[in-house]
Amino acid sequence: MATSLLPVHNDFSLLMEQVCYACAAVNLNEQSIRVIVNSLNPRENGETFAYADYYATQFLRLKDLNPELYEHLALDRLQQLYKDKGQEHFDFESPDQPNMKFALDIYVPEADIQAVYLVCRRERKADLFAAIAQQFIYAHCDYFIYIDARRNSYTAFAMTDKSSTKPPMFCADYDETIIQYAYTYCTPEEQENTIYEMTLARVIDQLDKYGVHSFYSSIYEDGEIHRKYLEYRYFNKEEKMILLFRSDVTDMYNEENQYAQKLQAAIDQAYTDSLTGILNAQGMQDHVNEKLMALSVEAMAGNGLRDVEPLSALLFIDLDNFKQVNDHCGHLMGDQVLKDIAAALKENLRADDFAARIGGDEFEAFIAHLDSREDGVAICQRILYAIEDLPQKHNFDVPLSCSIGVAFSPDDGHQYADLVRIADARVYAAKRRGKRTVVFE
Repeated sequence: MATSLLPVHNDFSLLMEQVCYACAAVNLNEQSIRVIVNSLNPRENGETFAYADYYATQFLRLKDLNPELYEHLALDRLQQLYKDKGQEHFDFESPDQPNMKFALDIYVPEADIQAVYLVCRRERKADLFAAIAQQFIYAHCDYFIYIDARRNSYTAFAMTDKSSTKPPMFCADYDETIIQYAYTYCTPEEQENTIYEMTLARVIDQLDKYGVHSFYSSIYEDGEIHRKYLEYRYFNKEEKMILLFRSDVTDMYNEENQYAQKLQAAIDQAYTDSLTGILNAQGMQDHVNEKLMALSVEAMAGNGLRDVEPLSALLFIDLDNFKQVNDHCGHLMGDQVLKDIAAALKENLRADDFAARIGGDEFEAFIAHLDSREDGVAICQRILYAIEDLPQKHNFDVPLSCSIGVAFSPDDGHQYADLVRIADARVYAAKRRGKRTVVFE
């Protein structure tokens, strides 16, 4: 067999040569033949010839070798086959290599494009080639397609029976077909992107830049959503011959999603106080720093002025007399009180605010987008009153209350470490003032 002279020779083109030794399309209207693949003479790839000349020269060798096949390749016989929408199969041996056997199939495409396809496959090492096709096409691909970008058409060389969303075997208008295909099978949120990524202009642009174009898409298949991977590569860049394969990656996609969910769950667990279910110290630090950074970026994106950053407050809450609750009522009651305080914090904060238990009887809260310092102090008062109601709720007589120190951003700092240092100092000032109070300056 002659060595292929194609300018681009990747794994897919090699596989295509194994599956298809030669392939051509006979245009019955123009009475011409366009060579898609000719492994014996690669210089013909992509070229178009007058059918009468090609029949009289290239096919002439078949006249003595297989007269029946030679007659069936006559233009009038192909025209009749097209009218009948038929299909024919022939086996023959190479006159140059007696041990080399070939199979020729003559197809009439489903699309009405006045064409007949001739596909020749080598039968030598048939079991090996069948195994290659089985392993690399049917086992891993939904379909394997050759695209003639110059003519906006394609031919499917391999298509698995596993997929219920197979495209037509032949297509004379690729760009129009992918639009219909996307709207028929793709999930609504994926339709426009799939059309964009599959248009020939986009494919050729990406292939010229990177040598490969690939993307993922979700489709409805057998009543379920499946994740698909599509990849384009040049078979012959000069002639704009492109190979496309699609494979199902649903299992891998689901596994990655499950791993991501487990990872997020582990992160959430690492950030969560096991007793109360709110953030712990590390979770609070990271969440507040991320929020402060977002607020800073938001302010700078608005007009570039740092001093218009939204007012935020970090509350350091230290319980008063909690040790007496444990001593007089037991640790089970103490744990319940801590849970109730966490619930009270969440009730008095908004959905995008944070609450955390950072130590035995120490809590923190972070409130963003305050209109004024007074608004922050008012929230502190509500938290204080909610905590003071807990002895009555649980019917014990320990005078439970709290002291709260407040630091404001941006005035007191732009990092959690700065704010917590100031809030911690202010909570001690509140303790010195007799407890059950709020200090914010």
